[in-house]
Amino acid sequence: MAKDIERITDLASVRRRPGLYFNLESALVANCMAREAYCLAIDQIAAGNCTRLTSEFCANGFATVTHNGEPLGVDVKTELQDSSAMLFVAERLAFCAEHAASDYVNAHVCKNGMTALNACCERFELNNFHDNTHYRLTYEHGKRLADIENLGKCKKRGVMIRFKPDATLIPVVEFDVQELKQWFATIPVDQSGVTIEWHDHRETTTS
Repeated sequence: MAKDIERITDLASVRRRPGLYFNLESALVANCMAREAYCLAIDQIAAGNCTRLTSEFCANGFATVTHNGEPLGVDVKTELQDSSAMLFVAERLAFCAEHAASDYVNAHVCKNGMTALNACCERFELNNFHDNTHYRLTYEHGKRLADIENLGKCKKRGVMIRFKPDATLIPVVEFDVQELKQWFATIPVDQSGVTIEWHDHRETTTS
């Protein structure tokens, strides 16, 4: 009967079967998750809209990917569907196909989608610097904590994704930054006009 049909969100569906989206037995599963975070940035580089890409990895398990390309739409109505582009990316973007400027992104980067990354995170933040304003969506364990927040005026442009893999779903949550650097260097899009920065704050020094 209709009343017995359980309706679950895309995020909840991924959390029920994370192994369908990521190889949980791989030592590089965290890196596979990180690749999804790069899909928007790589697409903006391919389109010629991005001049700076920054990656940060912190001792508390968070990773951050920031690009200064085109931001995401904030209006409720978009050409994608009856929701903002921010919500679409965070909760419904299974693949970048039909929305990406780069065929490479379609075929090789966004294999699972931003939704799969979001769902498998202890915390996921989508920060959008649109029209001189900072907007943010925040999720914990695949659940949205609030509607799109307006955090006020800013001078930034682009998108920042901050996330921490969920250790209750992902057996190995350690990022291999060197492997990610090597992977990124092989991406067949023109990176000549882009400043690419890698910051591994997990490394500590002793005097």
